Amino acid sequence: PELRAHALRAFAGALGLYGEYDRALSAYRQSLELFVASGNEIQTANLRYRIAGQMVVMGETTAAWPLLEESLRTFRRLGLPRGEAQVLGYLAEKPHGEGDLARAIELALESAAIAREIDWGWWESWQLAAAAEFERERGDLDAAEGHALRCLELSLSLGDRRRAVLTAAKLAVIAADRGDAEQA
Repeated sequence: PELRAHALRAFAGALGLYGEYDRALSAYRQSLELFVASGNEIQTANLRYRIAGQMVVMGETTAAWPLLEESLRTFRRLGLPRGEAQVLGYLAEKPHGEGDLARAIELALESAAIAREIDWGWWESWQLAAAAEFERERGDLDAAEGHALRCLELSLSLGDRRRAVLTAAKLAVIAADRGDAEQA
């Protein structure tokens, strides 16, 4: 059953990448059932997080939050900072969607800090990018620029050209928001 559960999880991930969201969610749920039946707490928490993440992508946010909160509790209880960082990043979307930018920024930066502690630069860069966008929405362009510059530096050091280009575009938007056409 666990081999099938792992295969379904990988299949769901691939489906999600190709925009087959309903099929991905179904495969994730089947995988979760198998991991629950096997008693694998880590993978159960992981699948709850993945299901919730897929639901967020699909706009089904109300049902996603309890799954994320449950995953967060499990990852913290088991001492798994990578899972904790991931869940915190997704949880930042809830206050963001509710207009509580201060809380969204707090969660994104907490996620980034955990990623930095465990030397997971890729996730840290994504969370810094999120914090930069939230700060820009809030109107704190200095903070937005600071997070974006750190994200750019980290992305370049990792060789993450995609994130570097996206962050350079974000910095141009911040400059434009300031009215600095030359910098933009």
